[in-house]
Amino acid sequence: MELPGNKTYYFTATLNPPDYCHKFNPGELDLGGGYRLDIFFNGIAIWNPSLEAKYEVVSSFVYEAFHTVVAAFIFREHIVYNKAYNKLSLTINRCIEAMDIKAEHNVIWTLDYAGKMYTPNTDALPNVTWRKVAKFFPQINSSFHHKIMLQDYYNCVNDFGDNAFFFAYRILEDIREEINLEKGIKKEQYWLEMHKVLDTNEAFMKPLTDVATKVRHGNLKSSVVVEARKRRKAILNIAFGLMKKEFKRKFPRFL
Repeated sequence: MELPGNKTYYFTATLNPPDYCHKFNPGELDLGGGYRLDIFFNGIAIWNPSLEAKYEVVSSFVYEAFHTVVAAFIFREHIVYNKAYNKLSLTINRCIEAMDIKAEHNVIWTLDYAGKMYTPNTDALPNVTWRKVAKFFPQINSSFHHKIMLQDYYNCVNDFGDNAFFFAYRILEDIREEINLEKGIKKEQYWLEMHKVLDTNEAFMKPLTDVATKVRHGNLKSSVVVEARKRRKAILNIAFGLMKKEFKRKFPRFL
């Protein structure tokens, strides 16, 4: 049923597993453009109390924003604090259509594992990261290749098979495309420019390039893939290290 007059949409989602989320309580966060992000325990919501737009327009933005903020959270926790939130997943639940959304003087709490009332500390390290994610969201969201980079990172760390190598290599391609978009250079110079900007070289990336090529073509019995499985962490860290350099280059205060 369509509501008359001005209306807004309130989107909710669930973060899992709950054990990862017991410290999440950063407070209501500003994503820019009037959008708000709120996270408490394993509940997460995005809404815009001032926006008057069609559902199709708002939902497209919000669904992408959900995935971007979660991927950015996992990435920063990994790079800055060496915390493994790679199993953190997102399930979008529902959208509430309302005439107005306004909350004042609320006290939110949950039950801890002993059944006692528990309010997570807003200064806990995960909440520092959530606030960083919200602060830098407008910049990250306006950069197509960095958004895709985060999604490839998310897919990589959540894949425990050989496809992780493929997603890791996509991170390198995302970085290359971003740098080339800025520089406007010829295609045959794409990789050379990336090496120059990030102080890397073809030999450094070769272990990841080789295994990703085999995985991309379904050659999973190749000795290259078999050996790469034994060095999985080191090979994936090629992509993660370069992604760290790229984010420090573009968003130096995010990490």
